[in-house]
Amino acid sequence: MTQQKVPPAWTKPPSRVAFIKGNLTAILVWPVGCLTLAIAIWVITLSIIQSDHEFIERNARKNASYIATSFAQQLTRLLDQADQTAIHLRLDWRQSNGRLKLDTLQGQGLFPHNGLLSATILNRQGDVVTSTRNIKTGVNVAQMAYFLTQRNATEDQLHIGPLMSGGLFDKPTIQLSRRLQDASGAFDGVIVISAESAYFTAFFDSASLGQADLLAVMDKEGGMRGSRIGNTLYPADSPAIRKMPMLVPAQRGVIVASDNTIFADGEGRYLAWQALSAYPFVTLIGLSEQQLLAPYVDTWDTYRQGAMIASIFLLVLSLIGIVMSVRMAQRHYQSEEIKRTYRIATEGGNEGFYMLRGLFDSEQHLTDFLIEDCNERGALLIGKTREQLIGSRFTEHNEGIHQKIMLGVFRKAMQSGFYEDEFEVIDDSPLHGTWLHRRLVRADTGLAMTLRDISALKNHNTELTRVANEDALTSLPSRHWLTSFLPAAIERNANAGTMLALLFVDLDGFKSVNDTLGHAAGDELLQQAAKRLQSVLRPGDHVVRLGGDEFTAILEPIMSENDATRVAVRIVEAFNRPFELSQGIKSVGTSVGISLFPRDGQESDALLRNADIAMYRAKSEGKNQYRMYEKEAASA
Repeated sequence: MTQQKVPPAWTKPPSRVAFIKGNLTAILVWPVGCLTLAIAIWVITLSIIQSDHEFIERNARKNASYIATSFAQQLTRLLDQADQTAIHLRLDWRQSNGRLKLDTLQGQGLFPHNGLLSATILNRQGDVVTSTRNIKTGVNVAQMAYFLTQRNATEDQLHIGPLMSGGLFDKPTIQLSRRLQDASGAFDGVIVISAESAYFTAFFDSASLGQADLLAVMDKEGGMRGSRIGNTLYPADSPAIRKMPMLVPAQRGVIVASDNTIFADGEGRYLAWQALSAYPFVTLIGLSEQQLLAPYVDTWDTYRQGAMIASIFLLVLSLIGIVMSVRMAQRHYQSEEIKRTYRIATEGGNEGFYMLRGLFDSEQHLTDFLIEDCNERGALLIGKTREQLIGSRFTEHNEGIHQKIMLGVFRKAMQSGFYEDEFEVIDDSPLHGTWLHRRLVRADTGLAMTLRDISALKNHNTELTRVANEDALTSLPSRHWLTSFLPAAIERNANAGTMLALLFVDLDGFKSVNDTLGHAAGDELLQQAAKRLQSVLRPGDHVVRLGGDEFTAILEPIMSENDATRVAVRIVEAFNRPFELSQGIKSVGTSVGISLFPRDGQESDALLRNADIAMYRAKSEGKNQYRMYEKEAASA
């Protein structure tokens, strides 16, 4: 039997070179695919990092500008209060015929106890008459710039001097001064409100600024009035800003000041400034670049390490994939494409997205939730990274009352299958934002949850409500506010069995001010009248501007008619003092009508109508007085 000859192809295996050539496509699929994935990972990583950096910088600029504007408003109020103090002291000085003792007012809490603000009254020769501080005897400031300015002034105005030493105090202070006049209108001295440089930065708020953040105040010529970094105050001769960067000549702005020679501590900052409209000052806020970019740096390190690890893994995988089939490689590549597409889709939205799986104890009680997945927006809302959240338990990132509330909401969603609401973020919550919209949908043994920050919308609605309820000229509550407040106040006092008084106040002689001095003077008088009305009311009472020169005061609760008449007397007496307007001194009186609940009416309209009737009776009987509503007189 002859032996069968074996074909040569079976007897000799293909050479390695031929094998590689025959399977070159299959061999190259994995290396090419892994290289593509590595490039995509780096591109996406760099894109996310760049997006995070732009987001942080954009928010830093926005926050710095907002805080600078907020502090400018606070500084304006501080200066307004200091000026109002000077004006009130001048009135008290006149009424006391020059016998006012400021140390007595100091003991009554007129000035802050931190010693940053003080008041001094100087006579026409520049000698100290009285002061809230101990000043060595023999001090004369007749040659000081602020004294000479007020002595030579032709009209009453607030003068703000530069930061200087000497004169009244050894420490550098800024002098806010107004002139005193005798009965003939001649110069009779100066009232000086002295503020140390720390006074201008005393409103440093640790809730909005960190220990590496800067707060400074300078004048519009670039002179530094006060500066601090965190809790560290810097003296006037060595301010926190050592080299002032070039600021855009505008009322406000933000720049990145990274030069290490600009600030005393050598740190870079996002520097925002806001000029005060009413005073020659500019507030500066410097948010620490290092602290703001710390999350970005940490995220960059994390992503870079992750990308490097992924690259090494793909290199090893590509070596293993050389011996794998084209089909398996293609399936794997398609799977990776699907995963990447899903990640891009979830990161593109404005909502935080979370996948939560319920965890149960041995008795099948729901005890916790495992965070199986989330997007970057969701991690940012909690102040974490995706790596920190995914695979962790919900209770690891939430504590106290916030944890109990959220678990209660999760249980409701598990029971009903759906839950949606808007909620205000409480203090111990890790969530970032003020108001959030929450939506939960049950999926098998877990939940899909979305969170969206709606703080801006809520703040906008709140501001609309404030504008609708506030008089634009006087900042008093408006007639619109009264329509909702007064019925509630009536119901409140009816339930408590107490009385309520409504005082209708009309200015006597206001029309002549408008006719002789113009509407601007009339508006100024109305603003001062509003403050004067507020000053004579009790702390819990309210004053409302109805329109024109008509006001209403609500007193609640009161025990008797005498409580209302005493306030009416104070109002009439308060308006016996003339008003110092920009265009001159004018005197106006008041006619006050009073109606009482429940005696003179059970509803808002009735009380307003009867108080108006009583006011017109006060006008018709001579003005500058008050009248109670009397049913017999009204019917007559």
